[in-house]
Amino acid sequence: MKKLGIAHTRAVTPNLRIAVRCLAIGLLTCLAAIVISATRLAHGSVAAKANLSVGNYLQEMSPGLNLGNTLEAIPTETSWGNPQTTEAFFKAVRSAGFRSVRIPVSWSQYADAKHQIRPDWLAHVTDVVRMAIRSRLYVVINIHWDGGWMQPTQVRKEAVSEKLSKFWTQIATNFRDFDDHLLFALADMGIRLALGADIKRLRKIEGEYNAFIWGSSVIFPGGTY
Repeated sequence: MKKLGIAHTRAVTPNLRIAVRCLAIGLLTCLAAIVISATRLAHGSVAAKANLSVGNYLQEMSPGLNLGNTLEAIPTETSWGNPQTTEAFFKAVRSAGFRSVRIPVSWSQYADAKHQIRPDWLAHVTDVVRMAIRSRLYVVINIHWDGGWMQPTQVRKEAVSEKLSKFWTQIATNFRDFDDHLLFALADMGIRLALGADIKRLRKIEGEYNAFIWGSSVIFPGGTY
């Protein structure tokens, strides 16, 4: 198995004549993404196995689209005005020339006090990911703003790290049989909104979270994932 860190971003505004239900339209290149390679893609929905690298990921995944205000919406998927995502939507996105889709996801509201994610929500996110991959799209999922529980303070660091660990262990286990068509991004707005323009501190805290989650046995025990 391999683990590839990507940190690069660009943006474009193509003329897309479909009803795009997203917060932003642009070129997706996965902020702080981690590529997870597995031996096969679940259900064999893509004929050619992906083989992303630092050298080719931008070409393979561009242009990309952000499916915002949907799976990360609170308190439900449709609370922010968008309908549930369908395979027809992803097929239209691919037909319009897009090659990848970023899907921000909320997890905390679907978990119990011990941070166990509800099986029905994991299954639903999996279904959405499979729909996108069947439509010949690369997919990026993350833990998004999610109510703001990741906002960093020294006092909350251990509690946040524990919750991140439990969430990503479940997410990674659930998606362990997917190949490079699926990528993970550790976190997004929870950290950035809290720190604003304090880039130095932001990078330090994100680095600590990345080291804890990706660099330990939490997600990759014995090289299993």
